Amino acid sequence: MSPEKKHIFLFYSKSIKNLYSEKYLYQFAKNQSMPNEEQKYHLGWLVLILIIGIAIGYIAFGSSGITGQATAAKQTTTATKIINPAYGSNFKEGETFTVLASIGCSGKKCNAVKSLITFNPTSGLRLPNNDATHSIGTMLEGETKLTSWLVSGASKGAYTVTVTTTSPSLSKSNDLISVNVYVPICNAHSDCGTSGYVGPNYCIGKAVYKDYVTYTCNLAGTVNAYCTSSTTPIIQEACAYACLNGACTTDPCAGVTCPVKCLNNRTMQINGICNNGICQYNYQN
Repeated sequence: MSPEKKHIFLFYSKSIKNLYSEKYLYQFAKNQSMPNEEQKYHLGWLVLILIIGIAIGYIAFGSSGITGQATAAKQTTTATKIINPAYGSNFKEGETFTVLASIGCSGKKCNAVKSLITFNPTSGLRLPNNDATHSIGTMLEGETKLTSWLVSGASKGAYTVTVTTTSPSLSKSNDLISVNVYVPICNAHSDCGTSGYVGPNYCIGKAVYKDYVTYTCNLAGTVNAYCTSSTTPIIQEACAYACLNGACTTDPCAGVTCPVKCLNNRTMQINGICNNGICQYNYQN
């Protein structure tokens, strides 16, 4: 019991005892030798005194207890909130990013406030400025300050970033996020392969074709980068006569001589015509 409450309790206890020890109240409690009307009169006063004592006790102890709970609830604390980057953000290996945190003070003035940034795993993320601990200083009730760190994603992996705020005699507060440092599958088309002709020549109709493969880096440099390839037939040569085994053929009639023929055993000369390497004759009566 606090000294203030103890003083109130002793004061009202002594007052009730003194009243109870008055001549008539004492006689009433001792042997009840007073007349009935007088007993009723003093009994009424006794009951009233007891009611007043209970009420005073409730006010002194009940209300002060409630007030004490309300006062205890209003504790001085710090608050930490990482506002950038967003939880689960992705950063390319070697890229730098900024961690921005909001630091708050509630209850009453916060003294010697400091914020510390840590990483888990401890390797892979680095502080180029070597400034893990930031001194925020003194903060007034309800005040909010911002503090930031420059962070470098040194190697690929998933990391937890935690900002912890402390102040003497106050419970610490912290907030954390996860970030992912990635190595993109590709940054340029050449990372996916060398575009060019592949495979042997082949024939399509009376033309020579060859396949051309094109490699493409999609969403280059991002965490979602991926490679694709496409194959396109490219005409190499249109043949005058024909295409055979991936090459144009020469004139089949070159060097071909069609001999003179006779019609129905009659002396009648017919000249032949070479067509695609074959002699053809037009017989007419």
